[in-house]
Amino acid sequence: MRSAVTPLFWINILLVMLVIYLIAYYVMGANSIATRRYQIKALNEESAALTEKNTALASQRFEIKNLSTLAEFALNRNMIIANDVTYIFEASNVALKK
Repeated sequence: MRSAVTPLFWINILLVMLVIYLIAYYVMGANSIATRRYQIKALNEESAALTEKNTALASQRFEIKNLSTLAEFALNRNMIIANDVTYIFEASNVALKK
């Protein structure tokens, strides 16, 4: 004999489907949040690396500009390269011009 399907049966089926839907919604939402946090972390690390590289390049630029300014200053003052220098003291950088 076949039992009759009661309204309580359909309510139970509906509740089970609702629970499955809510679990799937929660899992997808949690996955989305975790993905965004990972992307933000990766972008922050990339930003830190680029900032460090930018600082190094700015330092190099300043060094090169400073050296070129110094060379230009030396040329404008008719300075020459010191060759054949005789040192007064062997362990010191004090030089005596011939």
